[in-house]
Amino acid sequence: MKKEKTKKIGMLFLSLAIILVSLVSSITYYYVVHIPHENAVDRFKIQKNKVIDQTKDLKKTISEAEKLISQSKDKKPFKTETLSDLKESVERYSPIVNDIPSTPKKTNDIKKETLKLKKWPNSEKQNSDLKGKITSYSNSLKQTDQITNPTKEFVINKLNQVDSITETQAATEDNDTNGNLNKPGGYTNAIVFSSSLVTEVVEGSDLIDKGTSAGGTIEVYANENDAKKRNNYLSSFDSSGFLNPGSHTVLGTLVIRTASSLTATQQKQLEQNITTRFLDVE
Repeated sequence: MKKEKTKKIGMLFLSLAIILVSLVSSITYYYVVHIPHENAVDRFKIQKNKVIDQTKDLKKTISEAEKLISQSKDKKPFKTETLSDLKESVERYSPIVNDIPSTPKKTNDIKKETLKLKKWPNSEKQNSDLKGKITSYSNSLKQTDQITNPTKEFVINKLNQVDSITETQAATEDNDTNGNLNKPGGYTNAIVFSSSLVTEVVEGSDLIDKGTSAGGTIEVYANENDAKKRNNYLSSFDSSGFLNPGSHTVLGTLVIRTASSLTATQQKQLEQNITTRFLDVE
């Protein structure tokens, strides 16, 4: 009887001990493992949300850039490097918004990722740089459009912005001295201009009659191939005395010509001034 009672008491103490150990283990786990883990998760989420908020503008800009790149197949920027620069920047900056980590399972890993998030790149600088690349590429596309078979009104407007150009006149099929206007392979527009750089007297009833000798001519072609053919043709008369066509260069589908009476330096400067105006994005 006494043994049985002792056994019962022993079992009771054993049960109490097990309960106590379980309770202590639970409390220990809660305070030593669970709470630190949850605190680490909370700190991770706070830091992650900060990064997401800080990178939202860059994410939007990357999306805009990717759309431009996806539409670039049949487009030709004036400066081809603007597209490659844009692609390179998107590739370099995409990890800033795409590689933001998910919550790890282990507490130590969570702490490590939280520290990484605190050192996340400053996306404001990258966003500004990428926006600049987008602007450069977009402007380069506009430049190509502006020098691809522009209207005579556009050409005249640009020429009027060059300081040394004093007057302009567009050729018509009735007065075109070359007879090439609107002919297959011929120019779609030809605008003759006078320049204050030309000091000699040039005979003619009007600018079209005076021709390139008055200052220069902008010949507009439907495509680059026609413009290059015309430029090559003019090259065959270079340094040919009376037939010397003056300087000539291709810009897009334009042939920019300047008077033969100008010095080489004047011709080059006038060509550059005209080119600059045609490439000014409106």
